[in-house]
Amino acid sequence: MIPPSMANYSHAADHSFLQHASPLATFLKLTSLGFIIGVGVVGNLLISILLVKDRSLHRAPYYFLLDLCVSDILRSAVCFPFVFTSVKNGSAWTYGSLTCKVIAFLGVLSCFHTAFMLFCVSVTRYLAIAHHRFYTKRLTFWTCLAVVCMVWTLSVAMAFPPVLDVGTYSFIREEEQCTFQHRSFRPTTRWASCCCWRSSCSPPSSSTSSSSSSSTTAGR
Repeated sequence: MIPPSMANYSHAADHSFLQHASPLATFLKLTSLGFIIGVGVVGNLLISILLVKDRSLHRAPYYFLLDLCVSDILRSAVCFPFVFTSVKNGSAWTYGSLTCKVIAFLGVLSCFHTAFMLFCVSVTRYLAIAHHRFYTKRLTFWTCLAVVCMVWTLSVAMAFPPVLDVGTYSFIREEEQCTFQHRSFRPTTRWASCCCWRSSCSPPSSSTSSSSSSSTTAGR
């Protein structure tokens, strides 16, 4: 059994640690997000310019790579700045529910698109090695354009279920961003549960212990 004095001391130590660690954690998060946004926009933009200017790269796998760069630029320039702002505001969303749904939809759309497009890139690599003649004859610009359109259509369809009330897009404080939230999702906070544990599971007082022991003795 933990004495009340030790429990209070531990709680005060945890609170003091949180007060000192929170600004540092926020600074590290903001620095990391700023770095990701900068590298994501500038790096993908430079690769896109290279792919467009170099005509020797106008072929099957590089069309898909260009599409991936556009998707990454979209997410880095549109979605991540809102995450940056929510972290800066102390895990709070201040732009309204409609903006939250749009940003969450774009983020989920970008994730699905990246997954499907990487699958298409791996398929083209397999065709280039195992079926090179088919690869050179069939994978033209128009074929790649059709694949890109199909991937975007499938990504929109996969990111669309919240519109049909299968889950929803909302701000999740624990993740500090607007994203997909399933209907059965129940947010849990470690520090809230810790405080709840401290308040509800504190050791009984001496009067309570003595009364319980006396009742036990009387029962005997």
